[in-house]
Amino acid sequence: MSSIIVSHLANMLNKKSNINVGGGDEDDEQPSLRSGELIDRPTLENWLKPPYLFWSARHAKDILKTATVNCGPTPRALKKQLDVSLLNLSFVSTSGSNCILRDYLEQTQTDSLVVIKDGSIRLDWRANRVGDSQRHLLFSVTKSLTGLLCGALIGQNLIDPNAPVVLYVPELSKSAFSDATVRNLLDMESSFLFSEDYAPGDDLTAY
Repeated sequence: MSSIIVSHLANMLNKKSNINVGGGDEDDEQPSLRSGELIDRPTLENWLKPPYLFWSARHAKDILKTATVNCGPTPRALKKQLDVSLLNLSFVSTSGSNCILRDYLEQTQTDSLVVIKDGSIRLDWRANRVGDSQRHLLFSVTKSLTGLLCGALIGQNLIDPNAPVVLYVPELSKSAFSDATVRNLLDMESSFLFSEDYAPGDDLTAY
């Protein structure tokens, strides 16, 4: 559903968006762990579980139905003022232990971390075997991108936030969001029976 909404909003702005939602270059990379050890191809039942998630988060197009929103013809490149010393920052984790950022990223099996300040990239870290041109599953980041696009459209009077969302995305007419307004969705006030269990539970796997 998110890819449908982003595609509609980008088209309403009458230009291409630089948001990648699925799709991407074809490759023959075999499912594997961070170490490079090959594993079985993930299925819909296990793709969000370890050890499959490392591969499936970068190859969602090989598992799920996806849509592609192409980048704009003249995307604005961010300046790079990299400061690798940021990886040596220390902090106290939620468990109360002292951590170094570099070690924490490895221990939590983080795929990448980008720090942007004042319009410049200050840190661009990626785990081993994670490329800078690879697509990666966005999960809830999609909501932020959708909100930014909606804000631009509302500012141009191209979307009425109080109108039913099906006016702009008719594909949602037979979904749980059929009676929601644009404002309901932007404020996350449209509820339906769904257990957001990232174990993952049955509802999340089905979604």
